Amino acid sequence: NINGSSNSSKKIPTSSSSKLKQKGGKLGDAFAVLGILQGTDTNSGEETYLDNAVQTILKNVMDLILTPILDSFISNHKNRDNQSSHSSDLKSSNQHEPKWHFFESNTGNTEDDDNFVSSLEWKLSVDNDTFVATTANNNTTTLEQQHVWCDVLRTIETVLTFVYKSVFFQRPELSSRLGRYLYFEDSNSNSVDDNSQRLSTDTSSTSLTVELRPNYIRGPLLDRLLKLCWDMCIPSCSELTTNTTGWELTTKFIQAATLEFEKSLLSKSIIVQKELEQASNSDPVVAVGPLSSFVSNLEEQYAEKKRVDVLTKGRAILFTDYHNTVMVGGNNGKNSNNNNVSATTSSNQDDKDTTEGLFMKDFNNIDPTHLGPDMDPNPMSIYVLPRCAISNVAYNLIEHVKSTLNEATTSSTNNENNNDSTSANSKMLATTLYKASRELLDLFRAIIPTTQGNVTSTIPRCAAILHNDCVYISHILHSLGLKYRERMPPPLDKLCTFVDMIPPFRELADTVLCDMVERQKLQLADIVFDRCEGLQLSLKLNEGGKVWSEAETGVRGAHYHLQQLSQAWKENILPSEVYCRAMGSLIDTLLSLLLDPVMKAEDISESASHFVSSLYRSALNTRDILPTVGDGSGSDVEKDKLARSSCAYWERFAAVGSFMDMSLIDVANGLANGTFRTLTGAELSRLLMATFDDSEKRKRLLAALAD
Repeated sequence: NINGSSNSSKKIPTSSSSKLKQKGGKLGDAFAVLGILQGTDTNSGEETYLDNAVQTILKNVMDLILTPILDSFISNHKNRDNQSSHSSDLKSSNQHEPKWHFFESNTGNTEDDDNFVSSLEWKLSVDNDTFVATTANNNTTTLEQQHVWCDVLRTIETVLTFVYKSVFFQRPELSSRLGRYLYFEDSNSNSVDDNSQRLSTDTSSTSLTVELRPNYIRGPLLDRLLKLCWDMCIPSCSELTTNTTGWELTTKFIQAATLEFEKSLLSKSIIVQKELEQASNSDPVVAVGPLSSFVSNLEEQYAEKKRVDVLTKGRAILFTDYHNTVMVGGNNGKNSNNNNVSATTSSNQDDKDTTEGLFMKDFNNIDPTHLGPDMDPNPMSIYVLPRCAISNVAYNLIEHVKSTLNEATTSSTNNENNNDSTSANSKMLATTLYKASRELLDLFRAIIPTTQGNVTSTIPRCAAILHNDCVYISHILHSLGLKYRERMPPPLDKLCTFVDMIPPFRELADTVLCDMVERQKLQLADIVFDRCEGLQLSLKLNEGGKVWSEAETGVRGAHYHLQQLSQAWKENILPSEVYCRAMGSLIDTLLSLLLDPVMKAEDISESASHFVSSLYRSALNTRDILPTVGDGSGSDVEKDKLARSSCAYWERFAAVGSFMDMSLIDVANGLANGTFRTLTGAELSRLLMATFDDSEKRKRLLAALAD
């Protein structure tokens, strides 16, 4: 039957009315018969007819009665939170908490009368005297949470009491089944899976895992109550740090109400417990069941909820667009002509956030004129983060880590002079938030390489950004623990550090960039190798024809490829020194591909010598992709100097190119001047024999090289 009413003129949604009938005790007789049919073996672990009948009744009670009622509380709680977030300046609202009123009635003369009916009806009404949702700065919110939770428990207790009295006739064997199916069950019984060790329930945006006694498994009603308690009774804001007295009163009120609720269930045999622990005067709240066990330490649950909120926000940051970047760092190298210390968002950072800011004050009075010509006037320059681009994801994550640590230190500082219990709770919160800040960094290493693995392995710019992110995070972690250590509670005031997390980030940075450099080397080999495949044999000819033309095409293609790669890395993406090392390694790949056929040639004609010299000069033009040095004028001398320091094969390659245009006299002078110091005597002898005809001058040079 459907029945509902409201004492308000407003249109209020109503729930069902359940009429559970017992005709002349026939329902009781039916339970007795089903109990007889199940036999004496009650520990077989198999469901009986009685179990099936009770489950059917309780499923209807849960689906048709308890679920709609609990949904009304949850829906109202969400609406109030939304209104509070959109109307933070309002002192009150017109939203009221739901009030469920129950009416139990009996019709008929006696329970033996076939017309005897026990009825439970309920209605949803609005009471103008109910508590009003207000802003988070008002103490009414805390008081409201207490009474709403009590209303929830009182409502559930009313329904379960009616089922216990009027449906199961106060029979312990039936009410115990009610507890097992709706509330919780001991996993030591043979009817449940022994592997169920935890009680879990979904909390929309997060997964709430509540560890209760090792042998508890959940029921649908307990699931819903835990979810409501997690959302409603545990604050999301920093209430512990701003109003410790109000929070302690709220905690005691909620614990007492929950304990009374489960004691009521225990008295009805819904909760079966062999021994009920008696509360002492010093500890008035003792857990009877899983729900009272959950609320017995709301401070710990509050800390866990803060941790979940921190990690949820961090996860949301990590899944934002990874391609947007921000400039960080300062000028730390003589290869860059940009003297800005910081740029964009990073310019607003506190100087104390960096290692330089922590230690630079001791070196401010150094006179630069007392330094040598090769010394940097900034003695702390080795600790300065080079100017580079990082993703907004990494920057926002580090800011989130800092805000989490700030909250941890704030909670500890605000409660230094409070009682021992409050101080212990603050220490627990600070420890939890410190661990959460470390877990945020672990989330970065777990999520970003997975979600961005495809682009970072194929797109050079994305690989460079991930490399920079890891370098930036490593740089911050050097001094992050030092900044917050003094404000942490013991023992974190000595143990707060992030230095141990630096090696994994450095390893990730090296792996990502080195893998991309190796990929680019393979692409250069594809461009050059096939086109220079016949170059060695063609050098004996006076006209190379197509082979020489293909070699020139290969060099131009490699130069173009390096220029495109330079556009992805050079414009303030990679740090200057890292860029030079990466591009120098790629240039070495091109130079080695061109050196091998010439060094292995047995006969090189005069025309081929001039062609090789011209080809090598074209390849040496790749120095243009390296950044300018000194005053930024970019002269050839400066470019060659940077190329020699960045490329291992540069001097060797240039020496062979110069050799191809030299006479024997020029070669002899070059030996005296050290032009060929990067070539061994055997290599230079081989070139002499392949390039020049036999003569007395050649013999003297070969003899000199042999000596």
